[in-house]
Amino acid sequence: MCKENAVNHAWNRKQIWPYLVATGLLLLTGCAGQTARVDTNNTPKNIIIMFTDGTGTGELETARQYNRYRYNRGFHITDKLMVTARIGLMSNDSSDSLVTDSAAAATAMSTGFKTRNGSVGVDASGQPLENMGELAKRQGKTVAIASNASILDASPAGFSGIHIKNRKDYNKVAEQYPERGFDMLLGGGRNYFLPREKGGKRDDQQDLISRFRKEGYAYAEDRKSLAQLSGTKILGLFAKDDFPMETERDPQQTPSLTEITDKMLTLLAADNNPHGFFVFIENELTDSAGHASDAANMLLHILDFDQAVQVAHAFQIKHPDTLLIVTTDHDTGAFSLSPATKGVTQESAKVKTYPPRTVFDKISQVHVSMDKVAEELGDTPTGEQLDRIIARRFPGFSLDADLREKILKRETLSRTHTYPITNVLGEMVARHTQMFWGTSGHTNAWPFIFAVGPGAERFAGFLDNTTFGKNLSQLLQGK
Repeated sequence: MCKENAVNHAWNRKQIWPYLVATGLLLLTGCAGQTARVDTNNTPKNIIIMFTDGTGTGELETARQYNRYRYNRGFHITDKLMVTARIGLMSNDSSDSLVTDSAAAATAMSTGFKTRNGSVGVDASGQPLENMGELAKRQGKTVAIASNASILDASPAGFSGIHIKNRKDYNKVAEQYPERGFDMLLGGGRNYFLPREKGGKRDDQQDLISRFRKEGYAYAEDRKSLAQLSGTKILGLFAKDDFPMETERDPQQTPSLTEITDKMLTLLAADNNPHGFFVFIENELTDSAGHASDAANMLLHILDFDQAVQVAHAFQIKHPDTLLIVTTDHDTGAFSLSPATKGVTQESAKVKTYPPRTVFDKISQVHVSMDKVAEELGDTPTGEQLDRIIARRFPGFSLDADLREKILKRETLSRTHTYPITNVLGEMVARHTQMFWGTSGHTNAWPFIFAVGPGAERFAGFLDNTTFGKNLSQLLQGK
């Protein structure tokens, strides 16, 4: 064991993880020849990218604390993975902004080149770029893409060979998937694969699901049919658009991200492609929760992601020729547990309260998503309707007069909170739990990287998200 790492040997998590979260500084771990590492200069046979969209270290730490307090359970990312992982942080500005969106970030991480916000798989001038899914397929690898959102969304599209200037042109995104010849596609977005006459959103009458089936793909639409899948040519579309938030997800109908991860890796292990595989698995709904200031669902989706990472990490340990990367693209929401006063007037601002652990009991009482409540309220809620829904949906919470007025008038909370109802409800929850959101958008906070396996050392330190893409490309090419 090298001298500079002696103090940190065996990783004192109580000291190191809060330090990483609180300061945002990079923790450099490991040293030459340390045997605890499971990485070498060799190139990996398999690559698994576990990708949690819109997730900052504040969300990870709060989920870790929540899991410990509420369920007396560990958090795999910090307790197991980070013990041997190479740790990195990234800059992630896009070609036209200091703050990236998911499309530009996924493009940079999957091609090694910057692009404009809103563009997928093209450079800043709109020219197509080869991305990791295409490159892996060219190398003979089995390629598998999964998300708990629509697989047409920016991040899975960015790793799936999609080339489009406008990420929201979902019908055109869907048209490109059959042309790529990828092996496994699991997620949401069924609407854009079907014509309107079959309940979809396509006006060109194309039935892309039938096209996949004709090309030999097995198809699944629910949890039961997912379990019955075999082989490696599979298409699973488990929702018309994104998956439901965890508070609304029917576990008998819609699989969890952990179940999708387990099924995908089980099938890939049985396939035993001599060239290996490339897998991209995304937890998108933490990002959606961040936009909606939805702390309850943010926590639940990170816990599901952590269990999915545990499945992937177990696979990597059993197959040490596998590189596992756990990462994100950007932070959404500037989330933090924070000390707060009871109000802003001279009298109410005298006493500052630090959040006790019992705030986790409070947030656990929320069993609905902010989007669902906004849907129930409708466009013109009355005061009586609002009061009834708050009492039913948020037991033990109360809506302050200023927030009540904003909801009734459909006003936004601030210049950085742009969703009139959901962000205001999030502020109500924050005043009771001290789980605050600084914005409803993205921030320029550094995304994290945790990597184990062959080539993991390439992702340690501080790098740009284009360097992430270039390093990944070199590994796929055996360089």
